[in-house]
Amino acid sequence: MYSFFSFLLTFILICASIFTTLVILMQRPSANSGMGSSLGGGAVESAFGSDTTKVLTKWTVGGIVTFFIVAFFLSMMQIWANSHKQVKINNIDLKNIIVDDDIQKR
Repeated sequence: MYSFFSFLLTFILICASIFTTLVILMQRPSANSGMGSSLGGGAVESAFGSDTTKVLTKWTVGGIVTFFIVAFFLSMMQIWANSHKQVKINNIDLKNIIVDDDIQKR
């Protein structure tokens, strides 16, 4: 189950990255030149009307927030998975041996 959610969140993270990159490239720079105009600056304005900058700004913020939330949950899942990993050598659980040894020292 962990690997499914890890794969799903990684896929969402990649999609959010690509989406945010494309939305940023569609935005018109201050000098009306650069990547924004080469990717069809006029087509973007005709698609969204006069509120083009507001729409693209909202999409950029949404993409970035999605990216950071998904990255946070992926890191939390990795931390959880590493803390619950049991190391076994020759069918001996090393985690329990270390814990039992610490209890005996007290």
